[in-house]
Amino acid sequence: MLELVEVCLDFDLQSSQLRLRFNGSPVVGVSIHETSRDVVCLVTTASSVHRLTFTHPVLLHSRVSGCCSCSSNNLVAVVV
Repeated sequence: MLELVEVCLDFDLQSSQLRLRFNGSPVVGVSIHETSRDVVCLVTTASSVHRLTFTHPVLLHSRVSGCCSCSSNNLVAVVV
């Protein structure tokens, strides 16, 4: 199982946790890369590689009126 959690030091985030199960294949490695538009998570299991692409939090926050970006104080925890 892979668990991704985003924590913001400035705001209380809602629904910021994601759990993924790869049945029958243990997670071997995780790599997270950030671009200006996306956050890309590469997950290697014993039998395959998965690419998970998420919209960058800065772009999500800019869509919400009156919300400031907390991207400079974000932490991402990865639990395997």
